[in-house]
Formats: sequence, structure tokens, C-alpha cells
Amino acid sequence: MKRGVLLSILGALTIGLLHAQEARETAFPRATYPDYVVFLPQSEIDSVYYSHNTSIIPVVFRVNKYNLVPNRQLDSIVQVLRRMQVDPAVRIACVWIGGSASPEGPKAWNYKLGEYRSQALARYLAEEAGFPRDQMEVVNLWEDWYSFEVALEHGAQIPHKDEVMEILRTEPDNERRKQKIMALDKGYTWHRIIRDVFPPFRNARMAIVCYEQPRDLPAEPQLLPLCDGIPAPGPYSRRR
Repeated sequence: MKRGVLLSILGALTIGLLHAQEARETAFPRATYPDYVVFLPQSEIDSVYYSHNTSIIPVVFRVNKYNLVPNRQLDSIVQVLRRMQVDPAVRIACVWIGGSASPEGPKAWNYKLGEYRSQALARYLAEEAGFPRDQMEVVNLWEDWYSFEVALEHGAQIPHKDEVMEILRTEPDNERRKQKIMALDKGYTWHRIIRDVFPPFRNARMAIVCYEQPRDLPAEPQLLPLCDGIPAPGPYSRRR
């Protein structure tokens, strides 16, 4: 079930970008790179929708942990980033990285986990791929209530699902959300959520944001702004 939930979330997060990019005329062959590499016109580089809510790859951590363990996924990301840095047709605007925690646990610790996880991935890419830290946009997403809601909307099954979704829609305070969900059936639904739905949200997620550019044009990174100043999304804002 955990794998199915993760796939549902990733599908929801990527579908908007795929439709938008298919409709956009561009000289750059998108299939050259994985879909977490986002090619945008300069006017859209700072778009919260494109850089925070589409084509984002998560690096999942164990519960309460923030140390990265080398694996195939990380190796692949490093290889892609290295290749892009020497590709004359690619102009990287920034690598966007956001760290999050699943909503269970103390809020103060969850806030720290979001920060630790985003910084862990940023350090890893700087060390292993040689990517400059000043071209990274690193944000702390804190407790990932938004992805929890997306998972429920896209098929995750839990007891009292309708009641839980109503709580998420009507209660903006995260701590009260937890208390209301735990009160549904003496904590059984809450423990099922922790076991079956929350694991994919313990992550650092990333997207490589690039300028669209035809292959036959020289790169001019010194003339283009980095995508700094992209606001971090709120813990339960609707980014659609």
C-alpha cells in the first residue's frame, strides 16, 4: 500500500507539468532528461506552481532520521546533474530542494527535520555532483499536510476517510487536526495513517529548474537571474 500511495502522490504532482510542457513549443527535447528536470521560459522560472508542485522527485528518509544513505536514486540524480553542468544546451536556473516531515510527532522536532533533510540533500549534491550551493533554493516545508490531503484525494484508503478529509478541509491548525483525527476511534485511524500513508512524506524533494533554450544557441548564464526568492509553500496551502 505504501508504494501505491507514493505512486499516486507522484502522479498528482507531475501531471500538471507534463500537460503544460506538451502544449508548449520548445526547441529543447524534453526526453533528453528525467521529468524532474523542468525546462521553462525565463518568464516562468520563478513560478511556484512549476517549481514546487510538479515534476518533483522525493528522497525518502527513515522515521526521525535525516542522514542520507547512498543508493541508486541518489547516484542517478548526481549523474544527471553532472551531465547537465557540461551540456552546452542547458542553462540551469537553480536546483530547488524542499525538506519535510510526516505530520506525526512534536511540531518543533518536525520543523527541525524539514530543515535537516533539505540541507542534507543540498550538501550531498554539492559534494557529489559539484553543484554550487549558491545556485540552490533550499526551503523547509515542515509538516507535509498538503501531500497527505493529495494522497487521500487520489485513492489512499484509511478508516473514516470522509471524516478525516473534512477535518483537513475545515481545520487550519495542525495540532488541532491531529487531536481531531486521533479522537475518531481512540487512535486506531491515526496509527493506520502513520503506518500506511505517512512514510513517503519523510523526504527531501527536488527539481532541477532550467531555462528553455535551443541547442544551437550558446549558454549565457551571466545574463540570466537565478531563481532565488521563490517563496516556500505553506504547510497546508493548496498549490494547484
